[in-house]
Amino acid sequence: MLEDRDSFRGANSLEGPDDADPRRSLRSVEAGLEDHDGRRAARDEPVRRHAREGTVVADYDLEVGQHPPVLTVGTRQGRAGGEKEHYEDPGDTRHSLMIYELAAMRVTQEIKGTGENPTLTWLERTALDLGRFINERETPKALQRLYHQGFGKRWLHFCVKNLLHVEGLEIAKRLAPGRGVLMCANHRSFFDQYLLSLILVRETDWARDLYFPVRSNFFYESLTGVAVNLLVGGGVMYPPIFRDPAKSELNRTALDKVTEFLKSPGSVVGIHPEGTRGKGSDPYKLLPAQPGVGKVAMHARPTILPVWINGLSNSFAGQVMTNFKRPITTDQRIVIVFGDPVDLGPLGDERPRPAVYKRVADHILSHIARLGERERQLRAKL
Repeated sequence: MLEDRDSFRGANSLEGPDDADPRRSLRSVEAGLEDHDGRRAARDEPVRRHAREGTVVADYDLEVGQHPPVLTVGTRQGRAGGEKEHYEDPGDTRHSLMIYELAAMRVTQEIKGTGENPTLTWLERTALDLGRFINERETPKALQRLYHQGFGKRWLHFCVKNLLHVEGLEIAKRLAPGRGVLMCANHRSFFDQYLLSLILVRETDWARDLYFPVRSNFFYESLTGVAVNLLVGGGVMYPPIFRDPAKSELNRTALDKVTEFLKSPGSVVGIHPEGTRGKGSDPYKLLPAQPGVGKVAMHARPTILPVWINGLSNSFAGQVMTNFKRPITTDQRIVIVFGDPVDLGPLGDERPRPAVYKRVADHILSHIARLGERERQLRAKL
């Protein structure tokens, strides 16, 4: 359940101590972008942006005409307790915005001096080591597979079988993917991808190895989350995505790992293109797609399976009780719609770069939105 909004969000703000010197002089650092991105950025107009974290505000100027482009950074005092402010692009130069975000990741690391070895708490380190051991070694991953096939799919089906209404499952059954499957779904509940993936394990003969990239703040930063991941999911909530900007290098590594997982047939990676849960009252109103899923899709070239799910709540125990009550009302139903694999069309032929990642993410989310309209029609008839 990859939260890719956070993988970009955390790295795009500058965090500093409350007593940061507001007179810090401007500094210029190379953005470290690939040369083709540098050439593209050099054709754009410079855009002034800022980000705030705590009492520190960072100003960025991109100097065009450089190879790679040069990012000038300075800080000044901001309001105490100010929240993170994300980049806006008044000139609507979208590809310039995406290049800016990548450049800002490097600048954040340079200013904070985090390098590639961010400090983890003992619990984060332990949980991350466990995740790597289970998911990146053949024997532990095989044992996890047996756990899901022998126990996980059965107990979860027993807990929600009376609430489920699934359409399009035959689409998933007839897939014969030569690479991994990137399952992209809307996001309303903590358990969306877990249920969807175990349905694939139960109903298809190709789904074998599951991976759910997740936000670290629960599954890797609390004892309860670590226990849920291990005891309920068999450690499948991996790799973690950290919010702390100091750990942004781990997020880029996580996206690289996901790309590698998807090169293996039988792998299923569950990602939510929105990047975070939709918490509004309207379940059909989606949040903007985040570019991380587009990057994974472009580099891994997996089968992209869109899914819509609605009705699964965050109170799993309460939903299990509802499963065994009668009558079951329409609003208590868990309705799932699987769609045909997403064809990237001409987008798939473009050179991978940040602007294209965002367009691919939007394209995938549009397929999910259409499945949402189908689910709305089905629910009305139940």
